[in-house]
Amino acid sequence: MSTISRREFVKATALAPLAVTPFSLGPQTSKEDRFDIVVAGAGHNSMIAAAYLAKAGYRCLLLEGRPIVGGGVKTA
Repeated sequence: MSTISRREFVKATALAPLAVTPFSLGPQTSKEDRFDIVVAGAGHNSMIAAAYLAKAGYRCLLLEGRPIVGGGVKTA
């Protein structure tokens, strides 16, 4: 695994909760897709964990049950 500095990490994840895209949030994967890690929930900490893992070279699937990501950040 590669290492990432705290500064790089903050740069990569600071705007993650705001990165809501206008595409459909319905099922977007096929049975053919393979992932190393599945992260349940798209709250702030889950997105940070997924970003760290992806930066380290893992194929991550981030799942969220609600139509908007951000967890508690969305409700604040």
